[in-house]
Amino acid sequence: MKNCLLFLCMLTLSLLVVGRSSVTLAAEPFEKPSAPPAASILPQQMLSGPDFTVEPSVSTDGYLYIYTLHTRFGDLRVASTALLAKRIAETAALAKMEQVNALAEFGGGIVDKGKSTLQGAANLITNPVGTITGAVTGVGQMFANLSQDIASGNIGHGDGAAKILGVSTLERQYAAQFGVDPYTTNPLVKKRLQALASAGAAGNITASALTSLIPGGAGITVSAVGASATLNNVDLTASPEVLARHNLTTLAEMGVPSETSAFFVGDQTFTPTQQCHIVSSLASMPSVGKKTELIKFLADTNDPDVARFRERMTAMYAGYNANVAPIKEFISIGRHIAALNASGRLILVFPSDCFFWTETNAVIARAFRDFARDVPATGIEIWVGGKTSHRFAQEIRAMGWELHDQSARRLLGEPY
Repeated sequence: MKNCLLFLCMLTLSLLVVGRSSVTLAAEPFEKPSAPPAASILPQQMLSGPDFTVEPSVSTDGYLYIYTLHTRFGDLRVASTALLAKRIAETAALAKMEQVNALAEFGGGIVDKGKSTLQGAANLITNPVGTITGAVTGVGQMFANLSQDIASGNIGHGDGAAKILGVSTLERQYAAQFGVDPYTTNPLVKKRLQALASAGAAGNITASALTSLIPGGAGITVSAVGASATLNNVDLTASPEVLARHNLTTLAEMGVPSETSAFFVGDQTFTPTQQCHIVSSLASMPSVGKKTELIKFLADTNDPDVARFRERMTAMYAGYNANVAPIKEFISIGRHIAALNASGRLILVFPSDCFFWTETNAVIARAFRDFARDVPATGIEIWVGGKTSHRFAQEIRAMGWELHDQSARRLLGEPY
């Protein structure tokens, strides 16, 4: 009898262990982010051109695709498909700059070409191409931090230095002639612009005189800046001080307190161009309330990848307000930002290339769900610029969310 009881106990324990193991295997909930080859993501014209090729292998941090762009001017690490499109266009502008550089009379001599690869530049690839390990952008780290801090309610002011970027007047004017952002973070373009401006100053070559030297005429139109270097009547060839005053004045007119505006404008993690884009997006939403919450969120930015991501987030909210439904107000969720539309739905936008059902994203999604219940919101909408995995879509919809992926064209007017 005793042996029989012992056998039954052991059998029961074995079944419990097997059952628990089966539940664990069946409930394995999380995906490992992966990236397809470049040819599966990009159109043919973005894979290669006269002056560039894109490395076939692509890595990802689960939010952005990370490319290696090979150009005859140097190699660049590029985080996001949208930024890759801009870097390719800047490569065309670099080719024009090189053609101008070949004119021996320019500035009294030929500008030094420099090395084919700009060693030490922050944008260069530092990890083996195609590996997932170490392929983390500032955006990936932002989501990792968000999963830990989302319930904290702490809104920081950022630690960007209150300094003005050192871009000379002639550099800004020359940038306009080539159709590039005068405050681009592309180290290859920055170096060439500085060299051209230095030689142009020596030769007393004005920006208007430069136009006649550019083969095929001026303006590649790399971004919304365009050859005119204007953005909604803001002249981006103006000094950073002028742009800062314009942004501070515009934010004050929106009712943003001066201290909050100063933190944002003083955070030079954002370039003056990005700050102008953000302020322009906000100005396009005159009826939306609590813009101060968004500016506080933006001021807590200390990574260039995150700055670009948040600039595009703001533009997505503006696109939602214009093309989908009116936004009532912005609302803080811990150290993140969301919006409530006029119907009381919680709106989340992410200009990411991809989304996966990872442990980090599961934690964030559940926190957003709980927050929406407390507001209370009438529902949750999530708008993603790129694609989401099948599992992510399945889990999000099972939580009752309304998911819109591949929304960049609708909200940003761009394919990526």
